[in-house]
Amino acid sequence: MKPYLIPAESICYTEEIKKSRFITYLAHTEGIDAAKEYIQSIKAQYPDARHHCWAFVAGRPDDSQQLGFFRRW
Repeated sequence: MKPYLIPAESICYTEEIKKSRFITYLAHTEGIDAAKEYIQSIKAQYPDARHHCWAFVAGRPDDSQQLGFFRRW
């Protein structure tokens, strides 16, 4: 299996589509707990957001026990 890329630094990307603003954050964390803490810190920055969608990969890409995601519409 090919390895996946890990970002060297945190990235934030914002895009507006039909008067809706979409903000994307990408960062490297050390494990599942750190990923969940990072997600909570982003959610705290935008408490009035209508949606908080997130995903993480913690470990090898072929290890589905290390994946997490959430989408609520």
